[in-house]
Amino acid sequence: MNKNDKYNKIYEKYEKIYEKKKVKIGKRPVYNFVFGNVLGKKAVFLIQNIFPTTLDYIEKKYTNSNKDVKIL
Repeated sequence: MNKNDKYNKIYEKYEKIYEKKKVKIGKRPVYNFVFGNVLGKKAVFLIQNIFPTTLDYIEKKYTNSNKDVKIL
C-alpha cells in the first residue's frame, strides 16, 4: 500500500464516521470534522485536536518548496 492509498483510507474512514454522525444527530451541524485540501490532496481535520493559539506561538507560514500553502 502506497502513501496515497493510506491517506485515502484514512479520509474515507472519517467520511463514513461523519455521515453516521449526520444521520444520528439529524438537522444539527456536525462540528467534529472539517474536510478540505492540502497540497492538492484530500485532508480531514479533527476539530477536537485543534486549539486556539496566539501569534506568539506561530513561527512561520506553512510552506512547501518555499511557497505558501493554502488550506482550503
